[in-house]
Amino acid sequence: MKLCEWCGELIPGSARVCPFCEQSLSRASEALAETGATPREYLRQVNLEAGHPTVDDAVRAFEAALEAGRRDRVRMLRLIHGKGTSTGSALIRQEIRRLLAYKLQAGHVRAVYPGEAVRLSREWRRRYPFLAEEGRQDEGNAGITLVEL
Repeated sequence: MKLCEWCGELIPGSARVCPFCEQSLSRASEALAETGATPREYLRQVNLEAGHPTVDDAVRAFEAALEAGRRDRVRMLRLIHGKGTSTGSALIRQEIRRLLAYKLQAGHVRAVYPGEAVRLSREWRRRYPFLAEEGRQDEGNAGITLVEL
């Protein structure tokens, strides 16, 4: 295994092109791997409904998680906001998704996947191999949203 010198993802040692950023590779990634550099964190889970917060508290927690994720070079956030079965989680879900639509349009995040739209297709598994194990619980789950940073 080696690191892609373009995006920092851990890739097979025999790869000539990074499957994540699709850039051609040189020996620089092998040098990075030999230095002991660690790949960035792939997935971070953020529970926005823990402790039954108000919508404002959940939004503040979301903004803090987004900034921390960018700073730590996390590839994707799994936001747990609930399906809307309790009074607060419906409002949290609506507000978080409204903010994410704005952030996507402004270019602050790469992609947003509402849980109910997640389908474990071949393309999905190729693009996000780190979700393969936990993806079954995400597929069709309206209580989460995946955010690619």
